[in-house]
Amino acid sequence: MSERRIIAMLAIVSGALCLAAVSAQGQSSSASQPDPPPQICANGQCVTTAPTPVITVPTKGSIKWNPGHYMASDTVIYAGRTIARVQSEMDDLNNQDAILGYRVYISWGALEPTQGNYDFSVLDAMLARLKTAYNKPKRLVVYVWLYGQGHLRQNDGSVIPLYIQQNSMYGPSPVAGSYGWWGQNANGASTGMYAPMLYYQPVMDRLIALMQALGHRYDGEPYFEAVDFQEDATIAQAASAFGKNALYSDSAWLVQVERLLTASTAAFPHTSIVMDNSWFDRPPSGVALEQWMATNRIAAGTAD
Repeated sequence: MSERRIIAMLAIVSGALCLAAVSAQGQSSSASQPDPPPQICANGQCVTTAPTPVITVPTKGSIKWNPGHYMASDTVIYAGRTIARVQSEMDDLNNQDAILGYRVYISWGALEPTQGNYDFSVLDAMLARLKTAYNKPKRLVVYVWLYGQGHLRQNDGSVIPLYIQQNSMYGPSPVAGSYGWWGQNANGASTGMYAPMLYYQPVMDRLIALMQALGHRYDGEPYFEAVDFQEDATIAQAASAFGKNALYSDSAWLVQVERLLTASTAAFPHTSIVMDNSWFDRPPSGVALEQWMATNRIAAGTAD
């Protein structure tokens, strides 16, 4: 196994532990207790203990809870990519019993190529492989990737679905004839990082619809462990660091991200929802979101 992949595995440990802590709130007290040691000894006398049963199938009112080490992918599944892009790194999980699962980065554009038509074929293939191809079944965490790292090309739906970019109802962009996003630009052209205008309700409504479809398909799947949203800072940076979008404010983004997370927990009543809350333009909204998350069943994740 490569050093970079080992580092990627370790990078998710803290997020997994946060996920575990929040997930435990949704289970009974008996299910949330750790296993006892295999033996308890005093004055040379030892007693063997029985391990706490592991709940793998969600029951009414319970949340899947499988904390531990999860491998983080080394790439992103954009629109048009298949499991072949990551299969070799996934296969490093074989015979790695300390690693419980795999976190895939996958873009909105990959999951919704056209409006209301969802493509979950890559996730289905990953789940099938994780459950059957290795010495022990592994679990899947889906990380929803929301921004483009380079400039946005014409007819590029790899990150943001094309129907968003082609309809003025989703708000302006810095490029004439393109809609629903903001980012680095010059002379009327995209020149660098960009992100969807999720602080604008019509755009967020479409991402919420995707989450509802994902929840309908996967909430009852025991090996679908969690959904993790990319850090809120990417949206704030794209909206305000390169000539501020008039529709952006920290308060507007806070309202919409809370809508997204509320809808996601409703769509996934048995699955952990993780938010990578790093920063807005100013600290107060980030603090407010963290406090809100703590009382609304949202696990606190972290960037990268």
